[in-house]
Amino acid sequence: MESPPRGFTLVELMVTLAVAGVLLAVGVPGFTRLIKDNRLSSSVNELAGSLNLARMEAVRRGARVVLCKSEDQTTCSTSGSVGWDAGWIVFVDEDADNALDATGVDPEPVLQRHAALDNGVTISASADVSDRVRFRASGRPMESGSFTLCDDRSGNYGRQLELEGTGRVRLLKDQACS
Repeated sequence: MESPPRGFTLVELMVTLAVAGVLLAVGVPGFTRLIKDNRLSSSVNELAGSLNLARMEAVRRGARVVLCKSEDQTTCSTSGSVGWDAGWIVFVDEDADNALDATGVDPEPVLQRHAALDNGVTISASADVSDRVRFRASGRPMESGSFTLCDDRSGNYGRQLELEGTGRVRLLKDQACS
């Protein structure tokens, strides 16, 4: 007795491909949104973590700690053309000059260097925190303001971090992005 032939018929293969095509057409847009939401959340968490680190270290060390935007992760940038998405540094500002003194006899300690965001997320800051945030030894910031993080989508997909006068960082979702 001969065994029956194994495999698929052309009709079965075409039906399978059609079903797979429909599933992909339905699933890919939702999956793309999920990926973008996760990238945006990751960037928000990184910036919030750096703000909390600066605050915590100011209290722990009893000294001023600065978080500033930095294109090269070695000096603070004050140029309007450089945004927070270019990267930032967190350092102990022992001489209270708002600048990282990385060389010399007694260099100021760098607590964190964060490279540029490479995932299409942009950060815009309110005027008070456009260049830096300084935390007093009490943990209270010398500036308060907000950071809005957006990706390439337009609409209410953005996230906003609000730095309050107490030093608390609050997250607001569904912020308008253009």
